[in-house]
Amino acid sequence: YTYKALEEFFYGALERYYLFAKLSATFKLERDETGTALEFPYPSYRKGQRALAVAAYKTISLGKKLFVEAPTGIGKTISTLFPSIKALTTKKCDKVFYLTAKTITRAAAEGAFELMFNKGLKIKTVTLTAKEKICLNSELVCQPESCSYAKGHFDRLNAALLDILSNEYLIKRGVIECYAEKHMVCPFEFTFDIVNFCDCVICDYNYVYDPKVFLKNYFAEGMENNFILLNDESHNLIDRAREMFSASLNNDMFKSLYKSFQKGPLKRQTKKIIDFITDLDYKYLSATGNCVFEKLNMDFNFLLYNFVRESDTFLQENRNSPRHSEVLNVFFKAVDFLRISDYFDTHFVFYIYKDNSGVFLKILCLDPSNMLSNILKRVRSPIFFSATLSPINYFKKVLGGEPDDFAIRIDSPFDTENFKLIIDTGISTKYVGRENSYLKIADRLNVFINGKKGNYFVFFPSYSYMEMVYDMFCFKYPEKKTIIQGRNLSESEKEVFLGNFFIGNDVLAFVVMGGVFSEGIDLIGDKLIGACVVSVGLPLISTERGIISDYYKKTEGNGFNYAYKFPGINKVLQAAGRVIRSEADRGVILLIDDRFNNYEYKILYPPNWAKYSAINDLKTLQAELQGFWGGQ
Repeated sequence: YTYKALEEFFYGALERYYLFAKLSATFKLERDETGTALEFPYPSYRKGQRALAVAAYKTISLGKKLFVEAPTGIGKTISTLFPSIKALTTKKCDKVFYLTAKTITRAAAEGAFELMFNKGLKIKTVTLTAKEKICLNSELVCQPESCSYAKGHFDRLNAALLDILSNEYLIKRGVIECYAEKHMVCPFEFTFDIVNFCDCVICDYNYVYDPKVFLKNYFAEGMENNFILLNDESHNLIDRAREMFSASLNNDMFKSLYKSFQKGPLKRQTKKIIDFITDLDYKYLSATGNCVFEKLNMDFNFLLYNFVRESDTFLQENRNSPRHSEVLNVFFKAVDFLRISDYFDTHFVFYIYKDNSGVFLKILCLDPSNMLSNILKRVRSPIFFSATLSPINYFKKVLGGEPDDFAIRIDSPFDTENFKLIIDTGISTKYVGRENSYLKIADRLNVFINGKKGNYFVFFPSYSYMEMVYDMFCFKYPEKKTIIQGRNLSESEKEVFLGNFFIGNDVLAFVVMGGVFSEGIDLIGDKLIGACVVSVGLPLISTERGIISDYYKKTEGNGFNYAYKFPGINKVLQAAGRVIRSEADRGVILLIDDRFNNYEYKILYPPNWAKYSAINDLKTLQAELQGFWGGQ
């Protein structure tokens, strides 16, 4: 190269970089000026809101962790985001990540930013969306040669970034799709470049905690960043983290891959894995169908390393092979298994089992606290908040906290006279003998919704239980308007389901606890006036839950609480929290299960549940409802 050519290249690159550096500097000045002037975006704080906002700001200032239990409807989102924005403008942190478990709860954070934006705040926020949801193609095929958005993506990226950053502040899915279409760039990859220029990121837990998909630019091991993590509905993070730090392989996928090859080194390595798993099946699964080991089988890992090596070679040399996608799928699962192997310690077990789908080898994470703790050390201040973080010491421990971390509990700000809690002890919903409860529950529901015309939820611990009671109720009371939650609902189907609460006031909706309609749903006023919760919400008894229970029995002395009772009661509290969402709301909650009146459960109830009515028959239920609703 000549000196002149190098000079032109250098200054050309510098000029392109300067455009982004100038934009970034301008954003920060604008953010700090408007953020400093920003006042709380409501006329006043609700009871408890100011205490939460102050606690969040102090926690950030001190670089500590905070665990918050605050009732549904208090406004936890704005009460944690507002002090976080103030911390940004005073240089106490560099970035805010608002983490959610479900798409539906993401909207609350977007709404809070929009509210502050309308009050004068100028801040760049971006919402991350899963690849399969944001892809602009009719079919998800991530190959540059077959995707017009991916092919040449980097050639058009800078222009797309300059365009969207110069014109947008609240960068949501629809906005990203619009600019991606305009500039013909991959919207998913485009989003991650936008993150670099935004102060606030709204995303799923996965992007921070999941070792498969976390944002390596920000959360890689060894990094320390001045970030705030706002963990919304953080009771969900426990089971989600267990999934993130677990991995499994199925022998049948190796058998299928083996059959698709005539010969070659990959076929030979695949055969070795099949033989090894077959041998494990013969030795350990013939009697019980499952077996648990406290140590990894390193012989199997060695075979898996060899398989990954041969798969990698095949994938590079045979990009157009019809077997490419099948090999790639098994390759990723094998890599994931080996990645999780690196974390293996006393918090994991190696678990093999057999069912109708074949023989499975699984690294099962029993306790994610150690892995979460390591991630939390890489940021300034993690704040965990939910309407259900009881008992708080349990959540502190399993979410990677320390005994001296800050914790507060905010009492409900709503008038207790607007709320009626009824515990029905006349029905047992235990799994054994559950079929005897279907008709009784149907009759209770009829009386419950006859107390006052309106919209109601009824929550069940499983789809099968819900469907049996639903069929019974519809058979006996066909004149009642009912809807039922289907399995694996799409986003549009969820919206249609919720739409029923806005077009009428006489619907009884059958849904499952812990599902999409158990949290993050705001049906204010007469859109929802009552909820019935059937059973104490214990997770279904399973081999894996049993393994988790055994682990906590050894480490904490009470495995049943950690594996079943605490997760169950949190589902109940979340479901019940759908009813009272504002100061003007009035509503009734009916809990059906004789165990709800036991002391071991009552000590886990929130303070506003201290006053309740215990009933055990239809006549008493009817009287209690009439006493609350009166002539309304």
